[in-house]
Amino acid sequence: MEPIACEARDPESKGGVENGVKYVKRNALAGRDEELQAWDDYRHLAIDWRDNVANVRLLDRIGQTPQERFLVEKPALRQLPSHGYNADEFVITHVRSTAQIEFDCNRYSVPPKFARQCWTS
Repeated sequence: MEPIACEARDPESKGGVENGVKYVKRNALAGRDEELQAWDDYRHLAIDWRDNVANVRLLDRIGQTPQERFLVEKPALRQLPSHGYNADEFVITHVRSTAQIEFDCNRYSVPPKFARQCWTS
């Protein structure tokens, strides 16, 4: 397997990731605003939901649960390299008066104290 970066502004190439996020939002998080008040609440929910819901559901496409599929694929997995990947991109940008920067046609908020300054991001 080789990771391939998605093209910028190409939602079709990110469908698998977006669908996974949608599944978690609609299944694990939906209707739980009251019980999820602190970071630890999310941590406990994530472990319980992963082990008792997500990994035991039968996937139509492959006819197995994620747990069963992992046992099949585990022997083929390799250890990650000891060194990290350099995926950083540095760009000099101007922080707008609205405390936002623009990068790759997207706007991102920054702390207001940085408004009207020049930054390397």
